[in-house]
Amino acid sequence: MAVDRKNSRRQSADIRKRTPLEQAIAEKTDRNARYEVRMRQKGFKRTTIWVREDRLDEVKAFVHRLNEGAPQEPTP
Repeated sequence: MAVDRKNSRRQSADIRKRTPLEQAIAEKTDRNARYEVRMRQKGFKRTTIWVREDRLDEVKAFVHRLNEGAPQEPTP
């Protein structure tokens, strides 16, 4: 069975092309998008870093210490 790569790429591109209205609807229905909006409103910025596996625990501890003074969401 042959894969139609051209059609597959076109569909992927169509999914990424959203109007502002479509983007707003997606943000309201997408759980991760709602989480990111909520975190941005609290003053956080999402970042990605590459860390050697053997240093991961050190980086996590460092980030935890940085965020200790950050405002916390009240627990129910």
